[in-house]
Amino acid sequence: MLFVKLPRRIRRFLLRHAVFTDFLTFILTYITLGGTLTALTAGALVGIVTSALMYIADNPDDFMYIYDFWNALRTKIQSLKTELNEYGKQYKATRANTTC
Repeated sequence: MLFVKLPRRIRRFLLRHAVFTDFLTFILTYITLGGTLTALTAGALVGIVTSALMYIADNPDDFMYIYDFWNALRTKIQSLKTELNEYGKQYKATRANTTC
């Protein structure tokens, strides 16, 4: 989601230079996590996930099902939030009636 919020110029650069982007994310993760074996493993995983996500961002037509799933998930979460708010209101109403 952060990738979409970047300026177009930066997004195009990152998509055109995928190897550089992978290397940069790997190095930043490795340095941030302290240069240990765990950091090396995490950096490798971040590199793999970055490659996959950049490929998806570069070829959105091949992965429309991901966007459809995301929209369906967002709709379900919104309905769950509405339901939970309603349950909360009912609970507050019953709680207010029992304390009197």
